[in-house]
Amino acid sequence: MSAAPAAGAAARGRESADPTIAVLVPLEDTRGDVAEHLRTWTHGQTLERDRFQVVIASDARNEEGDRAVETLLASQDALVRVRGANLVDLWNAAAARADAEWIVLTEAHCLGARDCLAALMRAVARYADIANIGFEMTLAEYAHKRAVLTAHCHEVGRDPDAITLSHNTRVVIAPTRDALEERLWTEAARFNQPVEVYRASLAHAVVGTPEECVAKLTPYVESGIRYFFLLFPHPIQLDDLRLFAERVMARF
Repeated sequence: MSAAPAAGAAARGRESADPTIAVLVPLEDTRGDVAEHLRTWTHGQTLERDRFQVVIASDARNEEGDRAVETLLASQDALVRVRGANLVDLWNAAAARADAEWIVLTEAHCLGARDCLAALMRAVARYADIANIGFEMTLAEYAHKRAVLTAHCHEVGRDPDAITLSHNTRVVIAPTRDALEERLWTEAARFNQPVEVYRASLAHAVVGTPEECVAKLTPYVESGIRYFFLLFPHPIQLDDLRLFAERVMARF
């Protein structure tokens, strides 16, 4: 299980009523009673219920099971369905739907300890040496999260500069604009989305030709971020990795 800031709220701008934490659960590899496992998140946490949401991602193969799961959810929670999705697709869909400042990544066979969410930020401030602080955030949102973490560090008497921060983003890269456009249409079809909806979901991702990807990443590097958690379209193509390594990474 791991934690990082969420994507959905970043894409549309956070609202004061949004929860602080989103728990993302892909319905894959359930290993037993998935409803029992989910209840440890939806009904078993000590953190006030309005301070977190649970976002469940399904591949839409079991509609009856999805309906049963949906009965566990509160008004701020969500069930997203991505027909034919694999695990990476489910993670991406859940993160894109999240409305919270932070996300907790877990799995359908995991049980959440009662104080898990309440202890999350305190644990990062006290123990972490690196924190994956952003999923497709703007630099302004990154600065806000840094300030939140700094405040928690001061509470526990720790230097916030002792924690290295990383940034999490999707990457869609192609050698030319024409090739990129074709790739966007292909990926949109895979998610069963209109291409403009898919394109809008990538507003804060690293998308474009190598030169455009360099331009997207440069402000983050200049702000001090040195580690990037990159998600390429699945199945990952070696040509994508090679193009990114040779013409984007090489620039830094």
